[in-house]
Amino acid sequence: MEALITLSVRMLLAAYLAAGGIAKLTDRRRFDGIVLDYRLLPPRPALRVAAALPWIELILAAGLLAGLRPAALGAALLLVLYGAAMAVNLARGRRLMDCGCGAKPQRLSGWLLLRNAALAAGALFAA
Repeated sequence: MEALITLSVRMLLAAYLAAGGIAKLTDRRRFDGIVLDYRLLPPRPALRVAAALPWIELILAAGLLAGLRPAALGAALLLVLYGAAMAVNLARGRRLMDCGCGAKPQRLSGWLLLRNAALAAGALFAA
């Protein structure tokens, strides 16, 4: 039963990351703007991060589908980093910005922090 739950969690995470990576690649200009809007890095490094993140998400999704433990650990780390970036901006009072999570715009919220924490916990379980 535990193997089935682990497989289900890996598939859910893989789908989540793949969908996010594809959405980011589909509208690169929008995603570049979102990463810049987080104001965590100077513009040039922020744009490099924006270019790399969709590919990182897709690579992690493929690794999760293959059952690779490092991919689950990487997904957990990425989700924690995303949550930290959101938390910094929420602490700054910046609730109206798009989280950049996928194709549909979503405002930053405590709910997104909880969601990312739950997904990161699932990734650690899958590891």
